[in-house]
Amino acid sequence: TFKPGIYSNRSSRASRGRYVDGNLVRFRDDVPGQIGGWLTPPYVGAAIAGVPRGIIAWRPNSQTQRFFGVGTHSNAYQCDGSLVSDITPVPFTAGRVDSIYGSGYGTSTYSLSSYGSARTGGSSVLDASTWTFDTFGETVLGMFSGDGILYEYTAGTDPRYVAVTGAPTGRAMLVSAERHVFILGTNNYPNRVDWSDRENRNDWTPSAINRAGFYELQTASALQCGKRCRGQVIIWSQTDVFALAPLSSS
Repeated sequence: TFKPGIYSNRSSRASRGRYVDGNLVRFRDDVPGQIGGWLTPPYVGAAIAGVPRGIIAWRPNSQTQRFFGVGTHSNAYQCDGSLVSDITPVPFTAGRVDSIYGSGYGTSTYSLSSYGSARTGGSSVLDASTWTFDTFGETVLGMFSGDGILYEYTAGTDPRYVAVTGAPTGRAMLVSAERHVFILGTNNYPNRVDWSDRENRNDWTPSAINRAGFYELQTASALQCGKRCRGQVIIWSQTDVFALAPLSSS
């Protein structure tokens, strides 16, 4: 009986009783089987422009349709399985297609070149523009790092993404299981995380009658992205990982 999985860390002779190579195969119930065939769906509608930098799939509560959304460095799209629709917010400015070295004032090392002159190249890296998505019920929330705006879109109701009223700017977003919306790197503070009131993506000001708040995490690098999981949310920076869990109510 061969053990499941491809094991190629050692020579074929030393891997006796294991599969050492394979192609287009997956294991199910400990035995290998072929991956099924595939074909290109006959999509119609808008042509996807730009470099894709984020994707999300979701279904409405009726379970009668399936959607997926794509965010590129210049546009946003929704597809219902056959029709691709351009749902880019208006107005919208395309972001950076690639990461680049910064230029201008204050971007290079200290005392290099003459005082008061813009630098043509620097050591700081300006990241490529990306999208992060999550669902808030039947509504899809998305944040574009190029402009830092939190957008919302409901299939069948909104023709395009629209900005969420009252939300701070940031780098990335996610939604917790309790439907707090979290924004990372808010208001140009790279290690700060803000969250909205529960079930209210428009209320971000902490008060005695809501559950909105913010916190500056102790990290030496900028926050990048996050993901909800059971009982908490996980947030990544370039060097650290944080777990944020809700406090029990009294």
